[in-house]
Amino acid sequence: MLKQNSVFKKVLINNLLLALIPLILVMSVICYQFCLIYKNSAVHDAESYAQEYAERIRAEISASISRSDYILKYNYLITNLNKTFGTTAQTLEFTNNITTYLDNISGGVTQSVLIYFSNDSLFENKYFYRLSRLENAREINAIFRERQTNFFSDNRIYTDEYGHKYFTFYRNMPMNSGSVLSCRCYIPEISPSDYNMDIVHTGDDIGKGFLTVPVNENYLVTVEMDREALNRTYNRYILLFVCMTLILIAIIIFLAYKITGRITADISSFITQLDEKNVFAIEISMADNDPAELLVIKKAIKGLVTKVKTASDEKYRHILEKKRLELELLQSKIEPHLLYNSLAVVKLKAFHHGGSDIISIVDNLAAYYRTILNHGKEIVTVAEEMDMLQKYVVVNEMSHSKKYNLKIELPEELAQK
Repeated sequence: MLKQNSVFKKVLINNLLLALIPLILVMSVICYQFCLIYKNSAVHDAESYAQEYAERIRAEISASISRSDYILKYNYLITNLNKTFGTTAQTLEFTNNITTYLDNISGGVTQSVLIYFSNDSLFENKYFYRLSRLENAREINAIFRERQTNFFSDNRIYTDEYGHKYFTFYRNMPMNSGSVLSCRCYIPEISPSDYNMDIVHTGDDIGKGFLTVPVNENYLVTVEMDREALNRTYNRYILLFVCMTLILIAIIIFLAYKITGRITADISSFITQLDEKNVFAIEISMADNDPAELLVIKKAIKGLVTKVKTASDEKYRHILEKKRLELELLQSKIEPHLLYNSLAVVKLKAFHHGGSDIISIVDNLAAYYRTILNHGKEIVTVAEEMDMLQKYVVVNEMSHSKKYNLKIELPEELAQK
């Protein structure tokens, strides 16, 4: 069961996302690379095997051409091939000698070398055939003339009565007019292997899924890859990496659960305190053993609380100042009334005792103070100010027993304002 704590869950989910997504991506790339390496290795092995087989074919072709060169350079054959022998014994002697020679050259392989001749005095045997028996003799001689060459390959692959594949090339015998040397080049047998190989003519449709290695300009060796074996290996690699990934995911989840619980325990406890108590009443202390994350949170909250407290104290001071000013204003409103009442009492006493001078002084003082206190107004007229000045002079005359001359020069329009 996961802890029922939002901080724990959020941190755990974030940690898992940060760890698992790269892990899955890395494991996928590694699995792909392993599959690619295996495929490249399989392709390389198949190509190497096909290349070895192509080398064997090229060696066989080279050997066949070399044998034909030896035959074409054999003076005894060239000298007597078109010769008309006088007796049957001479003819038999010639054919027997050439047969023995060709047996040695061909290794006794039947029809690996054939000489098509136009000499009517010669006998046919396993190496000698009349030119008329060569089906495409006319086309071959035409190619020799048109291409001005003594070599021609028909580029077809044949199979003999024993199932052996071969291809045939022809050599013109310029020293023996009307004669053609036909040579069979047997394709080496394919050694047993895991690969399906074949030799085809260049330009043939070989289909998909085949690798090709050129033998020469006319022939290709084809290798069919075993797709099922490749897919089986791919599946093994994928299954292996899936199992490894699941194991690593389980380990990471376990470690993340433990580490996250240890990291968030103090943070969760601190947040619980903030929820249960007044945040302004909590004393936030920094301990040396606090995790770095908790220290950051404590510093941030402490700074915020300090700012809030400062703003709250400032607002409280403003409220107190406002109350003080309101009280002073009230007092300023009360004091003039007390003054006026006191003057009224003095005036009444003076009246009872017949003090007319005192009554005059009190009346002028009361009028003066009413004007100077503005009756609660911030602005007074010029006329009110002049009247206050006159009363002030009268009070001073009475207090000093001295007459003052007051002269006021004021434009009429200002006196009315």
